[in-house]
Amino acid sequence: MELVTKPGTITYSNSEDTSKRSSTLDLTFVSERIRHTVALCEPIEPPGFTSDHRIIETLIGLRLDREHKTRRCWDKVTAKRFQQHLVPHLPPGDYPVETEDDIDHYFTKIGEALTRTMISCVPQETCGRRRKPPTVLHQIHRTIARLEDLQKTSQMTEHQDPVPPEEEIRRRIQKLEGKSWHLFTERRSDTLRKAYGLAKLARKLKQPQEGCHVPPLLHDGKYIHDDKGKTDAFVKVIFRANDDNNLTTLIPSS
Repeated sequence: MELVTKPGTITYSNSEDTSKRSSTLDLTFVSERIRHTVALCEPIEPPGFTSDHRIIETLIGLRLDREHKTRRCWDKVTAKRFQQHLVPHLPPGDYPVETEDDIDHYFTKIGEALTRTMISCVPQETCGRRRKPPTVLHQIHRTIARLEDLQKTSQMTEHQDPVPPEEEIRRRIQKLEGKSWHLFTERRSDTLRKAYGLAKLARKLKQPQEGCHVPPLLHDGKYIHDDKGKTDAFVKVIFRANDDNNLTTLIPSS
C-alpha cells in the first residue's frame, strides 16, 4: 500500500464545542500497482455531513479492457482433414500399455494430440459478432468433401442387398418419429420443472395402453361394471327383438 494524501493535509474535528476541536489525520492508501492512476485525492465537506473526520475524495482512472471470447468453428473443417492433421501427433502403434501408468500416459498423449490438432486445424471466431459468409473456395471444399462422402456411401451400398420399399418406408417413418420426439423433448425440457414433467410423461407412455373406459351402465335396475357385462347389455338393448319367441326365422327357399 502507498499513501496518496498530499503531505501536510490536515483535517479538523467537526465537534460543536470549539474548545474541544482538535486536529485529526485522515489518510487514503491505495495499492502500489494502481498508484499512477490516482487523479485526485482531496478532503471535501459535503453539506449535512457531521463527523469527527473528513471525507477524502479519491479519483482513480482505470482502463477497462473487454475480453473477447472465441469459439471453434467445427463446421469449417472436414473429418478427413482433421484426421490427416491428427495422425502425425498420435503415439506410435507399438506404444507400451502393460501397466496402469503406461495406459495413463497413452491416453494423455492422445488428449495432447487432439488438442494440438484442434489448435492447428480448427479455425476460431469471436463470439457475438456476425459471421462472414463463406467464401467461394470454402464452398468448393465443402462440396468436394460431400461428394467424396456420397461416393463412399454409394460404393458401400453396391455390395449390399437392396432394401425393400416397405422396409425403407418403415425406416424413414422411424427416423421422422425420432426427430419429432427430439424436437418435442428439446422444447419441453428447457427448465427443471418441464424436465420433471417430461419424465412423468415418459413413465406414462411406458405403461401398457389401457382400453377405452366406459362408465358403469344401468340395465334392468342393476349397475354393470365389467366389460363383458357392458357388451352383453348393449347386445340385448340393440337386438332386443331376438328375445321374442313369437318371431320365426325365415329360411329362403331354394
